[in-house]
Order: sequence, then structure tokens, then C-alpha cells
Amino acid sequence: MSHITPPSYTYSYIKIILLKGIIMNKNELRKLKEIKDFDEFIDSINPYYPDLIKRNYTAKEIEKVLNNTYLKLIGKILCHSPEGLSKFIKTLLLKYEIKNIKSIILGVIVEIDREDVIENLYLIAEEYLGKKDFIEELYRKANLDEIQLYLKKSIYYEIVREGINYFKRYNETFVLEAFLDQIYYKKLLLMKNLLKKKESKIILPYIDYSIEIYNLKIIYRGIKNKINPDLLKKLLIDNYLFLNKQKIDFLLKSDDPKQISSQFENILSKERKLKSTCRTFNFDINQPIKSIEQIYINFFLKAPKNIIDNIDALTIFRILELLIKKEYEIKNYVLPRAIRINQLKYSSINFL
Repeated sequence: MSHITPPSYTYSYIKIILLKGIIMNKNELRKLKEIKDFDEFIDSINPYYPDLIKRNYTAKEIEKVLNNTYLKLIGKILCHSPEGLSKFIKTLLLKYEIKNIKSIILGVIVEIDREDVIENLYLIAEEYLGKKDFIEELYRKANLDEIQLYLKKSIYYEIVREGINYFKRYNETFVLEAFLDQIYYKKLLLMKNLLKKKESKIILPYIDYSIEIYNLKIIYRGIKNKINPDLLKKLLIDNYLFLNKQKIDFLLKSDDPKQISSQFENILSKERKLKSTCRTFNFDINQPIKSIEQIYINFFLKAPKNIIDNIDALTIFRILELLIKKEYEIKNYVLPRAIRINQLKYSSINFL
């Protein structure tokens, strides 16, 4: 993708403000819960997700269409971002390259039809990264050995090798997927040292909260999957916002998902910064990860008061706010409801 560097953050700010209309408001999101007909659902979200049309979908197809909408938003932001900021935004796309690599490897493992695998790849992300040829060549590899050999000169090689070896020993893909996810968060961490002062003011807190959510997810899912605590520790990133090494070690001693949920709530509810920024502290012990994400997002989106007169910092904040809200909207509202309504449609057809 060709990229023309905009002249200033002022230019970027004007362009980003024009994109605010792509976020659904609370009233619109609330109405989604009342819709039971899939065609009506499509009509209601069409202004925000025009690529989702009236036809039969699998859950995976719905997810891809919605996530491609998010990726196109990133593409628009890239077009309007100064050079330093665009490098960071491109780092965010690495998450989708990793999703592609997971899909290809897991497709080989469970012997999914090759055409179905490529249909689920996020090639838009690869186009923005300039790596479409890389992922298409990886897709052509027929087995795990060929995949490892092809990745030998990439950042993914050591991780994929270790993850595949773990899978071969224990028939478990959790570690493979977690190690791949870890690459993304390590790249985010490396960005800390590459950012200029005007960019770091907003981006550093974003990196910190993103990594901490990742760490808490890994701990919770690792305990649910009965992963060895020492191995689980290797999957974590040594970076903290509200946690520290002592709290991490304490959490890793748990062996029960319900217990770990209570421990998450106990630790976060005592955080002074969270109490001062979050009006309400709602924690659902049955959905700890969703609760954690909401708490951390609310914390980050309380814009620092001293950025109002700083156009650089304000522009970066608005960009991240836009991306966070759109991703959360898809993940927690639009996608679950779309899949549910689609399932109900098929259920009624089968019943008839």
C-alpha cells in the first residue's frame, strides 16, 4: 500500500474526527439485543458494516467480514497518520498476521480443506504490511515440517518449532497459539524504545494495559487448560501496569479457574488508580476476561486532562480510542449477536 505522509498531526486530527461516525452509539448497541431476524439485523448495522450482506453465513465468515471492517479502519488511519505513528499502527496489524499463521498451522493439524483455510485468512492485513506473498506461500505448505522450514528465517521460527513439538508430545495447541500471541506483545513492548516523546505520552499507557490484559488472559486460560505453572510463566511478558512479579507469582499458584477469577477481582478492586478513574467497578466472576478488558479500557479512555492543548497527543489518543471502541463493539456486541441470530435462523429451518 502506498503511503503519503500527511504534513502534520493537525491534518491527521481533522481526518480522524470525520471517522467517529463509524462507531455505534449505546442506544444502537442496546437495540441489537432485541433483534431476532438476521435480515433485520443486517439492515440495522449496514451503515457501520456495509460488507455484511443478506446471505447465509457460517460463524467464521461473519467474524471475518466484521474484522475486515476493523482492518479497513486501520487502513484509513494509516493513510492519515504521520510516519512515526504509522509504524506503531502497522505493529497492531501483526495481531492479524499471527491469526493467519495460526489458521494455516491449525488447518494442517486438523486437516481442514485448504480452500476453507484460505477463505479465513485476513489478507487485507498482509496487504497493509506488504507481506501478502509471505502468507500465501506459507499457505501452500502441505505439512508441519514444510511450515517450520519455510519459517526458518522469520521471527516466528523458534516459537512455531517449540509449539509444534509441544503439540506432538501432548496433543495440545494452547502453547503453540499462546507463544505466537506472545510475539505480538513482545513487538509492542519493543515499540516503547522506538517512540518519540510526543507519541509515547499516549502510546506507552496503551502498550502497558494491552500487555497486562494479555498476561491475565494467559494465566486464566493456562490454569483452565492445566498448563504447568513454569511453562505458563514463560508465556508471560515482563511488563506491568497494576500488577507486579509478586502478584503474578501469587496468581500462578492457583489451580482453579473460579479461584483465579476471585483473585483477579480482589487485586484490581484495591488499585487506587482504578478507583479514581472508574466510577463503577463491575466484575463478573463468571466472565473474568471480559470484565478485565472493560475495566482496563475504561481506565485508558479517561483521557488525561493535559492533552487537550497538545494536538499531537490528542490525535494519537483519538486514534487509539477509535480502534479500541470499534474492536470492542465487534467483539462484545455485533459478532456475538450476529452469530446468535444466525444460529437461531438455522435452528428454525432445521426444525421445519
